[in-house]
Amino acid sequence: MATSSKEAPEDIEGQISTVESTFKQRANSLEAGVSRLTEGLRTKVDISALNVTAENIRQSVKRLETDTQNKLNQKLSQAEFEVRAGSIRQEILNATKDKASKSELTQTAEELSSKIASVQASGRNLFLNSLFKQDISKTGIWTTSTYTATIDSESKYLGHKALKIIGLNLSGRDGGNPKVTYPALGQFGKVIPGSTTNQDVTISFYAKANKNGIMLRSRLGNIGYKTGNVTLSTEIKRYVVHIPKGWTNESKQTTNEWLFNFNQEGTVWIWMPKFEISDVDTSYSEAPEDIEGQISTVESTFKQRANSLDAGVSRLTEGLRTKVDISALNVTAENIRQSVKSLETDTQNKLNQKLSQAEFEVRAGSIRQEILNATNDKADKTLVVSEAGKLREEFSKMKVGGRNLWIKSKTVGAVIEKLPENHVTGQKECYRLENNSTLTFNFEPDFSSRLYQKVTFSAWIKYENVVQGRNFWNVFNCFKHYLFRKNSETGVQSGPDYATLGMYKGSADWKYITFTYDYSEKTNFDQLKTSLRFNLEGATSGTAWVTGIKVEIGSVATDWSPAPEDADGLITEAKATFERTAQGLRTDLSAIQEYVNKDGQRQEALQRYTREESARQATAVRELVNRDFVGKATYQEDVKGINQRIEAVKTSANKDIASQIASYRQSVDGKFTDISSQITTYKQDVGGQISGLSNRLTSSEQGTTTQISNLSNRINSNKQG
Repeated sequence: MATSSKEAPEDIEGQISTVESTFKQRANSLEAGVSRLTEGLRTKVDISALNVTAENIRQSVKRLETDTQNKLNQKLSQAEFEVRAGSIRQEILNATKDKASKSELTQTAEELSSKIASVQASGRNLFLNSLFKQDISKTGIWTTSTYTATIDSESKYLGHKALKIIGLNLSGRDGGNPKVTYPALGQFGKVIPGSTTNQDVTISFYAKANKNGIMLRSRLGNIGYKTGNVTLSTEIKRYVVHIPKGWTNESKQTTNEWLFNFNQEGTVWIWMPKFEISDVDTSYSEAPEDIEGQISTVESTFKQRANSLDAGVSRLTEGLRTKVDISALNVTAENIRQSVKSLETDTQNKLNQKLSQAEFEVRAGSIRQEILNATNDKADKTLVVSEAGKLREEFSKMKVGGRNLWIKSKTVGAVIEKLPENHVTGQKECYRLENNSTLTFNFEPDFSSRLYQKVTFSAWIKYENVVQGRNFWNVFNCFKHYLFRKNSETGVQSGPDYATLGMYKGSADWKYITFTYDYSEKTNFDQLKTSLRFNLEGATSGTAWVTGIKVEIGSVATDWSPAPEDADGLITEAKATFERTAQGLRTDLSAIQEYVNKDGQRQEALQRYTREESARQATAVRELVNRDFVGKATYQEDVKGINQRIEAVKTSANKDIASQIASYRQSVDGKFTDISSQITTYKQDVGGQISGLSNRLTSSEQGTTTQISNLSNRINSNKQG
């Protein structure tokens, strides 16, 4: 059955676009007119007042544009809304597709409950970050130079990352005590001597090796190796190590640390390790501290999604607000008229103020320049206070971290290079090492017990194209020792120990490295002497850079700070600068005092001259009076003549001044008359343009209403057809 013809929705949307385009052109024309109006007024009134009013006009036009656009959009008929309902529905779906549904929230909550129940059912895991989700530093793991520990995200088991440990040949390394130390920080928060004394400890994990037969030997801190050994294969298996009370009770200082090494060179992967204070191993579970962190993250995500849903509802509500009444346009036009009227009053007031303000600014500028000329070479008190504050801040930073034992001023070798401002290392310069070059500091030149404890080493390093030479140590070595130990009671000394804390090859951009080395593990000695080196020792090729070196007592690396011995030089330099500044101030004050003193002398000389001159004049008068009566009469006649001449001059001067004042007043009155005339002309001009603007707005509104009415009729006609 045939139906009456009607326009396609695409045609209707095209007409709507045409109306919108026409409106935008008119709005732009209005804004251009306002800009021309503002430009024309700049030569007639103070620009500072015009800026305020022009901005008000722009804002009013902007609001007018927005309100009219909203009105145009909101007057679309229901038929046109239905045409676009499909696209609007799709936009809503797109806007909410990433929002969490109730079922998703319920499912996630159930998963969390299951995880919490799993933790409660099994033994507490004291290893933090045991799934290796975060950086390895979160686990607290550290190694001697024989081993390198990293997190392997490629070799996953049951979806979890692995702890990958590469072990070198043990022969002659690390003083015969190579090891990996994995602290169990859960519950305790730190390594505590005696925390596991007289306790049953069970350590379980999944592991494999790159070859069969590698034995992993385990113990706790401050006790020896027993039979807690497992032999690994190339297949992933679960292993359990029991360390009973009988072993942990051998030392009152047994710590909560898993210490292990390999019986040969090789690579080992470890997954899901668990440290329990128990004689029974339970299935794997994360530490409660790790799960609490995950719950906090999920809660934060839920809140963000809820806020996003609320924001989406608010935007939909905003889009469905009721139509704007035409009276808003009238209010906007009235605001423009009031702004122009206010401009007239402000302009008159500002013109009056400018007359006196200009003269004041001229005189003030002259005085200000004289002051600047007199003080431009003097030290500013605020500058001195500011510099002193900066130095105090730098000194306070030196006190924050542990004392730096690496004395830069006593370091030899290598080439110093400048670093760019705001470098990632926080340093201003670095050492550059070429192949076979060495940076050396004689760390402890004589035997001492000062360092026979845990010491932490840190630095920023960068290296490029480091290719290993013939031996494994022919690479970029960091914190390489030349170490001797001594027993202070027996006098027995050890041979040299070349313990190297970091060995690198290949290329890497700037990175921060840190190691903790326990010199006291060798219990048959109590003193040491050593030097420390960074070098490229016999590598095939390569270049390295080092900066921000710090060596400190303890097991925690703190932010870099200079050694006090290096800081003394900075303090001495700062003190000299202050002394030079103080001497300059004293010199300036002396010059000022000298000038004041001379001014007093000049004043005294002037007073003395006045007294002497007065006395001479009085003597001359007395001589003239005493000479004879004729001289006196002549003197009186001369005085009378002088008085008459003064009166004549005074009268003439008064007339001249009165004439000048009258002329000036007439000139000023003329200027104010001219200003008033200009303001009247400007007022008429603005009134005419505002009237024209109002008529154009009315015409624009009528035209827009007519187009909307025609459009509505056509849509209704199409709908009826």
